[in-house]
Amino acid sequence: MRVDEMYPGFEEWATDAPHLLIQRASMQNEMLFLGGPDWNFHTWCSVRVVDAEGELLFDDSLSVDLLEGPGTPPGALVGRTVIAVVPDFAMDLGNLTLVLDDGTRIECTDDSDLDPWHFRVGEDDWGA
Repeated sequence: MRVDEMYPGFEEWATDAPHLLIQRASMQNEMLFLGGPDWNFHTWCSVRVVDAEGELLFDDSLSVDLLEGPGTPPGALVGRTVIAVVPDFAMDLGNLTLVLDDGTRIECTDDSDLDPWHFRVGEDDWGA
């Protein structure tokens, strides 16, 4: 199935996505989990976290299976706000970037045989 068919309406929604406060962030069994008031996101994709200057802060291919808490790279995302959601469905891949208020980018690269990610905000729900 084509990515735009898997996530109907997502690209349009993303152009005017609400700001989302990150209150929970963890990495478990190679999956990134983010959430806050009335929203959650998780992905099976490869994840890189890059700061505003382009410095690599985190790459899940280099991680252990369980990362959570304030001293870990995912834990450092708590308190930040997602200010932009940028889908890149070129070549029928479900690539997605979340841009945070400090310029940090969470880059999700679709390399999964499963739905690459699940994103729910209020009544809007995309993914598995």
